[in-house]
Amino acid sequence: MVAKLSALSSSQGNLFQIPPYFAYIAKSFSVLEGIGLGVDAEYSIIAECLPYTSKRLLSDRNERTGVALSSFIFGPDKSDLKNRVVDYDRVELLITGFGDYTTSAAGELPGREQQTPTETMERYADEVLDLVFTEEETPLQGILLEQLAKILTAEGRSVWTRLRNASGTLPNGRSVLGAAVNPIGLFRSSPLFRMDPKDERIVDTTRKLVTLVQNQLQVSPEDTAVYDSSMSSADTLTLASVLGRKVWEKRAAVLKTGSRLAVQIVNVSVAKLEDTDRIPVNQ
Repeated sequence: MVAKLSALSSSQGNLFQIPPYFAYIAKSFSVLEGIGLGVDAEYSIIAECLPYTSKRLLSDRNERTGVALSSFIFGPDKSDLKNRVVDYDRVELLITGFGDYTTSAAGELPGREQQTPTETMERYADEVLDLVFTEEETPLQGILLEQLAKILTAEGRSVWTRLRNASGTLPNGRSVLGAAVNPIGLFRSSPLFRMDPKDERIVDTTRKLVTLVQNQLQVSPEDTAVYDSSMSSADTLTLASVLGRKVWEKRAAVLKTGSRLAVQIVNVSVAKLEDTDRIPVNQ
């Protein structure tokens, strides 16, 4: 990477200059990785930095960090606010890295081995809720609400499509459900009720993310008793109680977050209505 940047600097002249401090950072990383490779042939300093980098990207409220977060999880589509959808592979890296950081940091807490399952639940609940529910909007929350609004509207269209297809077809080609709900066909070509490739991508990505989060909740060996998929009903009730109490404690932030989500849903719906690619379909 350093060689490519140096070549770019040489070929582009004053249009592209490498700051002096960057060379020192690159050299330091090279030395550290060289030391690591001397002990472990599979060592990667980038992989070692991932947990901290993930934690920083997800929790830092600085606007510049927010721009970096958007660039990372959306890739080339970061500026297309209407159509951008998170890149699953990149989100997987972030969530995995954040989980590794949380586990590592928790292992250094005094009395960690004496923590009860309830205390462990509370610790994880605090970390997640602090990221999601905030009184002042953070870069992460802005992205979360934007994507959640797209997920909810896309899932709604997906459910409608499945129900319509399952209801049967009338002689005129319309579905039974579509004819019952919309007898005069006013909304037959409305984008609000029509699945498109972007919706399908959102639904598919959402299902993958749900599976990823479920797997992350079971990944820590120290906490398998708490997050095992076969946890007892008592543990389930305890977890529900912990989450309910934590959400109540953050009720002001939850209300503000809910209001922002409602605004995002309206914005997504308006953008969908403005979609000019309206292809009439039988409903």
